[in-house]
Amino acid sequence: MYNISDIYRQARLDETMQIVRNNNVSYINVGVKISRYASKTEILNCSRNGDYYDEISSDEYRMFYSKGWEAGCIILAISNCVRKLKMIQQKMQEEVNSRKNDKFIKNLKTKREFVMKKYSYYTQKLIKLNKNEKIKDSKYKG
Repeated sequence: MYNISDIYRQARLDETMQIVRNNNVSYINVGVKISRYASKTEILNCSRNGDYYDEISSDEYRMFYSKGWEAGCIILAISNCVRKLKMIQQKMQEEVNSRKNDKFIKNLKTKREFVMKKYSYYTQKLIKLNKNEKIKDSKYKG
């Protein structure tokens, strides 16, 4: 188990984007931002609600506490892809059942293909990360 300070330290050591603003240092990795302020450290989901960042839920915090920064970011990115795919599927169903605009449906299919590629990429990245951690664990147990 990790605490929020451990996760922030992992983000600092990871090769992520660093943003310095008003003496606060934030790190962004695959749509997840961790920021440390004088009063608290928070993790934000940059892919959930459009133009502003939304703090992650308590369940997502627990996932970060158990998995760490890198795996937590990837799992959250996969979750974002699944949510986007569900939204695209719903829009496609609504469009097919109402206007039947071929251009709009084709655009949704293109978006779905793009999100599926991202989903596949993050899934492969998580599998690779899990394999690397198992190798590290077996070396230290030996």
